Amino acid sequence: MQKVPWQALTDYILAHPEKNYLFRIVSDGITAFTDIAARTAAGKLAKIPQFSGHLDNEGDSLVPFSFDGINQTASDEFSFSLLICPTAREAQLRIDAGLTTFRYRYSGVYPNLSPYPFIRTYHTSDVPMWFGAVNTVQGLKEKTTAEQKKQSEYMQGALAAFTKDPKQGLVKYGWPLYQGNKGKTLVHLDPRNSSKLVVLENPAEFDAPCAST
Repeated sequence: MQKVPWQALTDYILAHPEKNYLFRIVSDGITAFTDIAARTAAGKLAKIPQFSGHLDNEGDSLVPFSFDGINQTASDEFSFSLLICPTAREAQLRIDAGLTTFRYRYSGVYPNLSPYPFIRTYHTSDVPMWFGAVNTVQGLKEKTTAEQKKQSEYMQGALAAFTKDPKQGLVKYGWPLYQGNKGKTLVHLDPRNSSKLVVLENPAEFDAPCAST
């Protein structure tokens, strides 16, 4: 595929009725693998700290919807099966292998980041918060709330802390090392049922749907 001219690919896609293709990773045993669990347990991976997480309603922008609303059941099933549960499993594999791991979930919903009133915390809606775009970009900053600004500043601080010192930066920032269901080590950013910027939770309840996926 790397040798195919980009114009040939573009022409092929545009000629397709759906005008769209999804390119997925194919396991080749060199750069992508099928035996992730075994390789992790055997230490066959980069032994570096990981900072990963997910949004509560990733699927809201990834499943079909109409202007009247979204099928939240379908969205939630998509979110857990393709994004949340794989993240949870990977984090567990890492801590079982003794690797430094931090895990978060994000629940923020803000009018200036939601294109429709029925959209919840959709895939990538956290990006402007992590990088502070809600405080600087025209069209966003004018509608940024004081609460949203504080949340964004906190998230930027966390990102900077990890970047400067991947092993201890977040610990010094107040984040616990992720320990799975052994304690409150899931960092819940912008929880909807709290006025706090961050709450530490045991992931057991949130990850419950993963038991059937």
